[in-house]
Amino acid sequence: IGTAMEQSEFSDCIFCESGKFLSGWGMTAASGCSMCLEGTYLSGTGLIDKSNCSLCHAGTYQTGSGMVADTNCTICESGKYQSNLGGKGETECKDCPAGKYQSGLGMQVELNCSLCFAGKYQHMPGITNPNGCFPCSAGKYSSASGLN
Repeated sequence: IGTAMEQSEFSDCIFCESGKFLSGWGMTAASGCSMCLEGTYLSGTGLIDKSNCSLCHAGTYQTGSGMVADTNCTICESGKYQSNLGGKGETECKDCPAGKYQSGLGMQVELNCSLCFAGKYQHMPGITNPNGCFPCSAGKYSSASGLN
């Protein structure tokens, strides 16, 4: 299991390459090796089950299959966060809500989103820096943070 025979002559069985696994017996070609699915990667060789594929970390996602390292997982952009393991697409990166901003990459929880400072507000989600928070207009004030 986890290997395929490439030649009909006496030969050593060959491990499936990184990013792939093989759960059947008696396979005769590398085409029998299955790729790890999107949101996962597999750096080892000769593994026998999709459960051997590792999930991309929170704060990242991955859209391809057959990936071989966590570096193949894409980091969520500034202004976004992603809490789940095994993210399968950019849409799994959620915008920081209105009234908050976030300038880092690969953030994992909404708590990583910072509140706009007192005296400022923001109506739009996914803001990437405190300059996206607008000052209260003339004649108005706010002592609270995170206004939207």
